[in-house]
Amino acid sequence: MGDTQQILSNQSTQQRSFHALDIPQAAIDPLAGAELRHRYQTWLNPPDSSTNQNFASDRHHIGTSSWFLEGRVFEEWRKTGSVMWIHGKPGSGKSILCSTIIKELERLHAGERSSTVAYFYFDFRDSKKQAFHGMLASLIVQLSVVSDTLCDVISHMYSAHGDGLRQPGEGALAQCLLDMLSASGQGTRYVILDALDECPHNRVSPPRHKILNFLVQMSSQCPSDLRVCIMSRPEDDIADTLRPLALHRVCLEDESDHALDMEHYIRHEVNTNVRMRKWPEKTRNLVIETLSKNANGMYVVVLARVSER
Repeated sequence: MGDTQQILSNQSTQQRSFHALDIPQAAIDPLAGAELRHRYQTWLNPPDSSTNQNFASDRHHIGTSSWFLEGRVFEEWRKTGSVMWIHGKPGSGKSILCSTIIKELERLHAGERSSTVAYFYFDFRDSKKQAFHGMLASLIVQLSVVSDTLCDVISHMYSAHGDGLRQPGEGALAQCLLDMLSASGQGTRYVILDALDECPHNRVSPPRHKILNFLVQMSSQCPSDLRVCIMSRPEDDIADTLRPLALHRVCLEDESDHALDMEHYIRHEVNTNVRMRKWPEKTRNLVIETLSKNANGMYVVVLARVSER
């Protein structure tokens, strides 16, 4: 027991020395840095949005979303920064587009230590993915693996909470994330948030209200190399906050190329459906035309109609 206490005491002394010298702890030893990051992840225990990313990405059809990735809005947002808000009806493919944006950013900046992509999917099926605390913890942990400097930001918060004996509140987490996003010399940082409307707003001190206020604060305090993308339904409270905040706005229902994506998706679903692909081509084309007219920009309508066949 005495040996264990001595080891912990030595680690604590080393941490204080690193802080005094303003040396990122993770930079002292790469292996120790990996252990620290794992410790911080265990401490904060954030919800895992990679499951949502994989689920949405697996449903992306090759050839769709290219209109957006090759378009003017996406290019300008990447070059000039600020906030981009993409909104659409329920089931209009926002999450699929979000997953495609994330994959494209990761592809464009693969191998670059000067660019960071962090994302969070709100999800009405998971209470931790509806919470302000969950969003903050997830983004913090993702950013902590990017560089020793950002890892050191979370290290200070860890030390301030009894070396992990106490959990941080939302205020401490929010400040930690702001410090990470404001840190100099870290290159371009992307923060992608999907399905903000799935965060509740009808309770006392609703998490969505906190998140919207935080987005305003983040936009005003963080540097020009921050790019934020938010996907949601155009609900009133979200629209009231994001309209003046977002320099780049996209309404999916107004995009003709999005309608072409829908037709491409419908054609694929009809032609690969076990029963429908046996039908004569003329019949299948009629079904495709009918579904395209009645889908009203909503992928869930197509899924429901095809599953009935």
